[in-house]
Amino acid sequence: MTLIAIMKYKILSSLALVTLGITAIAPMVNAGMAKDNYTGKIYSTGHAPRDDVYVYYLDAPLTKKVSANECGIVQISLGSIPHTGSTEVTLIGVGPATVSSFPLMAKADAPKCSNGVATNIPAEGKARYVPNAETGNQSLVWTGQTPFTQYDITFPIPKERKLKSNACGVATISSSSSYPSTGTFRMGASPTVHNFATVTGVNAPPGCKNNTLLLPVGFPN
Repeated sequence: MTLIAIMKYKILSSLALVTLGITAIAPMVNAGMAKDNYTGKIYSTGHAPRDDVYVYYLDAPLTKKVSANECGIVQISLGSIPHTGSTEVTLIGVGPATVSSFPLMAKADAPKCSNGVATNIPAEGKARYVPNAETGNQSLVWTGQTPFTQYDITFPIPKERKLKSNACGVATISSSSSYPSTGTFRMGASPTVHNFATVTGVNAPPGCKNNTLLLPVGFPN
């Protein structure tokens, strides 16, 4: 009998659970993690029920997609991006540069585009300025790029993914093209670094019945 079939019963006896290699425990448990040997999905327990759970992919840099305007100027705001002067920013196809290497200038002197004509082009081909004095957020600018072309800009910051835990506090991490299950990662505020390749394998996913967590044999907790 499969785990899915078992879950159809309203009452599961202790003997049945033991026989099938599943243990019933309280809804809130110490955090554990395991990978389904068949699907590759990773299950993380111990979270608050139906709560937001964040995963940080440590080997996947934060990537922003920005399009060059008609003058070939690419601009990105640093407002929501954690950074310092030594933070390395990479415009794919151009190369990396630290934030402090972008010449800081007044808004009036920053690169501009009017009717396809670029003005205030810095010799370095890049600049940094504050578009809005009220927010004080700086923007980085690259000039001389291909007009109307989309570029990727990367920052050495872990890529964040938001999941939702189920009624038993289990969050499921599945692999996708945007979030491949490769390299290392962290869960929420925990400093523990996990490796997708070495997460403990189990032969069934954890179940959730009437807010009670059912863990398969071998699931760490």
